[in-house]
Amino acid sequence: MRKVLELPGLEIYGLGTNYGCYGTVLANEKNTNEFVELANYLEKKLSTKFKYLSGGNCSSYYLVEKGTMPNKINHLRMGGQHIFGIEYVEGRYLDGYSHSNKDINKYVSDAYILKAEIIEIRKKPTVPVGELGVDSFMKSKTFVDRGVRKNAILSFGLQDVPWENIHPVEEDIQILGQTSNHTIIDINDTNDKYQLGDIIRFEVDYTALMLLCNADSVKKVFLNKQ
Repeated sequence: MRKVLELPGLEIYGLGTNYGCYGTVLANEKNTNEFVELANYLEKKLSTKFKYLSGGNCSSYYLVEKGTMPNKINHLRMGGQHIFGIEYVEGRYLDGYSHSNKDINKYVSDAYILKAEIIEIRKKPTVPVGELGVDSFMKSKTFVDRGVRKNAILSFGLQDVPWENIHPVEEDIQILGQTSNHTIIDINDTNDKYQLGDIIRFEVDYTALMLLCNADSVKKVFLNKQ
């Protein structure tokens, strides 16, 4: 840091810390105050002042609500909270934010919708016929016999986004699983409303949004509603 301060044309605007992204550590009074103490030490040691002390991401926000965030921390990186309206530590929707109407435990947002085309519809037994092994991702599966059901195949797969991170807008649709480039859903309880070529809509969570935004195979359409 001292070397950076000696370089011409550069200025250190601040320090940042992070909690939760990898090690699942929660921000608390102890570790955020330790961060402030480190900043104070560096300011004194280097004869400088930091404009910003960034105290973490969305998982730090609950300290602001509790009133226990150290005063010197004046910045948080919480884009996920703004776009999903979710407080992630306690798992709850935030008043004053736009958010999904689905169960909070799904952690999805209706501000971003994944649309996928039905490319095949067929009635299939819920338990595959034949000796079972593993799927293309080397995972074994257990199937519950629910008789013959109407399934649809969609035009995206695990290479685009994992099915665990998306949820159908329509509650009567159930995701059954994926291959690398296809997703299989159960549409048996939708009263035959879907036909070949129709579009199925999904709400997405933060992980899905990140992956979809970086997937070249997914077209992005931005809507500006005034």
